[in-house]
Amino acid sequence: MDSKLDVAAIVEKSVLASPPDLLFKIINSLDSELSSKQIGEIIGHDQSISAQVLKLSNSSFFGFKGSIRTLDRAINILGTKTVRNIAVTTLLFAHTNKVRLWNLDILNFWLHTYLVADITRELSQKIGLDGDESYIAGLLHDIGKLVLYAQRQEKAEIFRNVHTSNEIYDYEKTTWGIDSNELSKLLLEKWNIPKDTVTAISEHRTTKGESLLSKVVYLANEFASIVTDPYYKSMMTYPIFMKLLRDIKMSEQDFMRFTVQIPNIAERGKMIMKVMSRQTSSSPLRRRMITKATLISPNEYSLSKCLLELIGFSVDLYTPEQVNEYFQEIKNEEERRKAEYDERFKTHSDDQQEPENEKKEETEKEKKPGFFQRLFGKKTVEDDIILENEEDENKKTIIWNPLVLFEQTDPIEIDRASVTTYSVFIDPTSMKGNPIPFFFSSPDIKTK
Repeated sequence: MDSKLDVAAIVEKSVLASPPDLLFKIINSLDSELSSKQIGEIIGHDQSISAQVLKLSNSSFFGFKGSIRTLDRAINILGTKTVRNIAVTTLLFAHTNKVRLWNLDILNFWLHTYLVADITRELSQKIGLDGDESYIAGLLHDIGKLVLYAQRQEKAEIFRNVHTSNEIYDYEKTTWGIDSNELSKLLLEKWNIPKDTVTAISEHRTTKGESLLSKVVYLANEFASIVTDPYYKSMMTYPIFMKLLRDIKMSEQDFMRFTVQIPNIAERGKMIMKVMSRQTSSSPLRRRMITKATLISPNEYSLSKCLLELIGFSVDLYTPEQVNEYFQEIKNEEERRKAEYDERFKTHSDDQQEPENEKKEETEKEKKPGFFQRLFGKKTVEDDIILENEEDENKKTIIWNPLVLFEQTDPIEIDRASVTTYSVFIDPTSMKGNPIPFFFSSPDIKTK
């Protein structure tokens, strides 16, 4: 296949062959210190984009519903950078949302794209990179897909089966003689996008590139894929993850603190896509048979908590100390009851010994439920009274949800049919079956 000839032909037929001039004006404004009035004038030339910017500015996420009526006010309240990023996002979306894609959903594509852009911006700012330029790199990182997947093609099973990003690239290469990452690079060079941005995008598919920004886009893509692709299998092991952090000069603790933001970024992305696509409602990307998880972790900021929330779980987080304390309380209660029982049936003399059948009846009456039954059983009125009278208000009653995970602590066997336990570990590459986020030890979280 003559890939150059084919690429030239499909690019020229694409809506992206000649993107709007406004897009370039906004991107070029990144290198200049324009006033809020000047940014407003650039965006204001396109009434439909201006309207979308105002609509997003007044969305519930920003908390200014109905109070922002002009671009100047939007810029003054939200800031030049935020409005500029909203504008370039809505501009690209408006220019391409009518494109018919095969094997890809256009709204899901743009949700993924926005999440990569937003996560890239937030993480870049943490390590001293320019947030605006990083946002553009994230926003354009998959732009080649809009050209390739606009080509008529048969339904490919790879998209409905477990796949890695490399397997998708192989599919593209086999089908068109070029993969979407290579095409993104060619397209952006045609657009005269700044070289550093193009380099970051072209290197983001691996962790071996020289560009620092490419490594940030790689990380952002991993998190965004967890949200938007239920069949995506991450190949990121713990050693790869740690090397990435060393490359971007960020400590593991600081990165864990950063992950607290990512579920909020995901919710913001879903809201923005809902507004831009004029949807009145949105359905979750994944429907799960179970929606709550208990996570036992010594970490106040837990990557596992972030990943679970990204795939739709509500998470109750406890420390191993809280669990041990909870178990100790139950053990103490068992010992107290046993002591009372022993005292009650202690034989004082042979002729004072109670009849065997009476002793058996009393034993059955006093016998408490088994350990795990008590641990997972329903609270009683007595339990509520004890909790209300608890002097230490910081103590937390453990909520054992149907899914229990243990992170950086020894797992405890839970003998209950409706509870599934996992320990978090560091190498997902040996997993078989449906994928789940990196670092989890089992792919068997139930979905439907």
